[in-house]
Amino acid sequence: MRSWCFRLEGGSPLAGSTVGQNGNSERKMLAERSGYNLRHKALPRRSLSLCLPVLAVLLVASNPADAATVVITSLLTNASFEIPASGCPTGWECDGSPGVGVYSPTGSQYTVGADGLPGDLTVPDGNQVLYFPDGLAGSGIIQQTTDTPWVAGNTYSYTFWLGTPYTEPDGTTPVTTAPTGAIRLYFLAGRVQAGLPAYDLTPPPQGQWEQLTYTVTPDQLWASGAAGQNIGVMFFISTDASYESANIDEDPPTDSPEPGTFFLGLAAIAVTWLQYRFHWIFARRGRACPVEIRHSFRASARLLLRR
Repeated sequence: MRSWCFRLEGGSPLAGSTVGQNGNSERKMLAERSGYNLRHKALPRRSLSLCLPVLAVLLVASNPADAATVVITSLLTNASFEIPASGCPTGWECDGSPGVGVYSPTGSQYTVGADGLPGDLTVPDGNQVLYFPDGLAGSGIIQQTTDTPWVAGNTYSYTFWLGTPYTEPDGTTPVTTAPTGAIRLYFLAGRVQAGLPAYDLTPPPQGQWEQLTYTVTPDQLWASGAAGQNIGVMFFISTDASYESANIDEDPPTDSPEPGTFFLGLAAIAVTWLQYRFHWIFARRGRACPVEIRHSFRASARLLLRR
């Protein structure tokens, strides 16, 4: 049994393959699967070991950049419920009785410095939050469908804040407790759940905010069959008695590099460092870097440039 570093004409090396008595059939199989003409050359063990890190970089670089984690909040209109100053927030659809609305919390609803938020904040983002429902027992529904479709293979993340105020929006009527009926988040395909996950939410103690994050994984998306339909979210809250209430707010994410861009940048740095390092190692020994290594770097560069 001998170790080889295969080089594909027009492609990158395949490191770690072995050829024994059935070597010809294995080489033929590799050639048929790859669509390339395959030739091989026995390399010294040290050269083979240097092929392996380059192959690892190639695998990172060839990882699909479009399989990303998508932050749903960044897709929503008026995610933080800042407009208008009352009623159903712009960009959202509201339903239920007595329904939902927006208001600006003060120290009457949340104690500054002891509400789970940094500094002197009583609102996670902006000035307004969503409330469910106001005063009477009943339910409230709010939902939004974006113009962006679910994409198979992506992971979707949705982060928001859930709070339980001390008083109703008027600042004087006490809230007896968080909603005792249901507080639920639904992910939607268009305007329907369509097999996507739903989550029951547990409210924090009164006077507190809590940040929550829920995801739709690639497996959940595949099982639902929702790929290609527009992304949507919906909150449903019901109460069993009057003066039960909860607040919701969303903190839109700051701009950050897409995961694919980030990892391609790391791959480019790794390729540059390895190329320099390998040439330095062989130069110290008075030898040229093996042709297999040089071809590996060239293939890496081609892959990165095509991204």
